[in-house]
Amino acid sequence: MKEESEKICQSCGRPFSNRKKWEGRFHEIKYCSKTCSSRRVPKKSMAMIISHLESLKNGTIVELKEILNHEDQDNTKKLEEARCASRLLASEGKIIVMQNNKKVSSHSFKGPIQVKLS
Repeated sequence: MKEESEKICQSCGRPFSNRKKWEGRFHEIKYCSKTCSSRRVPKKSMAMIISHLESLKNGTIVELKEILNHEDQDNTKKLEEARCASRLLASEGKIIVMQNNKKVSSHSFKGPIQVKLS
């Protein structure tokens, strides 16, 4: 049986490939790096994004930064955590990630993003 060759990191939401050192046990691997394995899954951010989007009129597109509370909007760690949460939610099919009101890949976006419920 052939093992899968790509997974989504459960911490940052980015795709990662099988590596030689993981051969035979790639099915056990959850994180793309040691850094991600030491971070927690951004469950609070994921819940916050879903909750905020559900409170809005269906189909409303929101800048991700606007979902964060005012003091966290300039906090790069909090913003990156929200971006990771967005990637994970998009890979689960719960939200759509957009830039300039156009759907983009949740794995390769760069810069400010918008989100909406799928």
